[in-house]
Amino acid sequence: MRIVLRTSGGRGEYEMAGSQGNISLSDVFNKRIILEIIPNIFIDTGTQLEKKDGKPRVRIVEKSWGEHSYLTLSSLLLLPKPIRELGKTVGGGRLQIRDSTYSNTIINFVIIKLNSDSIYIRPIDLILQNYEKSFSKN
Repeated sequence: MRIVLRTSGGRGEYEMAGSQGNISLSDVFNKRIILEIIPNIFIDTGTQLEKKDGKPRVRIVEKSWGEHSYLTLSSLLLLPKPIRELGKTVGGGRLQIRDSTYSNTIINFVIIKLNSDSIYIRPIDLILQNYEKSFSKN
């Protein structure tokens, strides 16, 4: 499964996509997202998957301390702060990783535990991206 940045006209939205074995998105709605960073070390993100406008959006439910997984993972990897506005990142050429110059567009993960109120996930890939504009000649 994965958490994916979807552009939505302005600031991007993080959604969940995919399935794992017999676990589908419908099985993980309204469950707290818990990250396993290293074996048996967990971080409660304060977020959960909710259906908004018919889409599986990741939402912060603990407003006082919750943080999206992309920010938590970037911090743990000692990366500069990413932004959700892919169109505002540095475009063209090589990936540039500086404050507010890139986006985390995909977090691939495996589900390691699912219970009645939480989904425990282990990130396995983090995909970083800069905006790249395509030009066509007429």
